[in-house]
Amino acid sequence: MKRRILLILLLLSTLLGFLEWGENQKFIFQIEVDLIRKVFNDPLSLLHPLIILPFLGQILLIIQIMKKDWHKIFLYCSIAGIAIFFLTLLVIGFVSKNFKIVLSTLPFVLLTVMVIINYRQGIKS
Repeated sequence: MKRRILLILLLLSTLLGFLEWGENQKFIFQIEVDLIRKVFNDPLSLLHPLIILPFLGQILLIIQIMKKDWHKIFLYCSIAGIAIFFLTLLVIGFVSKNFKIVLSTLPFVLLTVMVIINYRQGIKS
């Protein structure tokens, strides 16, 4: 697959995470819209590593999509920033036996593996 398509799919998979607590059930894209709205009202409440790191990871991933060449450091930092959040979701899903949450993390995990394999094959050739 082409690098740019894989990175776009990886970025889109970051929006598919599912959170469920109490009666609230939301996808990540819904939460990100809420966070963007909250930036204008109470920006200091967003200073949490599980909010900032994935968001920065998404920004770095968007930069990677726009660039022509692979940048190893940017690629791995963007994946790591997002993966911190998604692996936390995965653990929460397993501990709470909520398989909706577990299944919502699988597209990101699988696409991450595909991107890394694609990147490493590109280096060898």
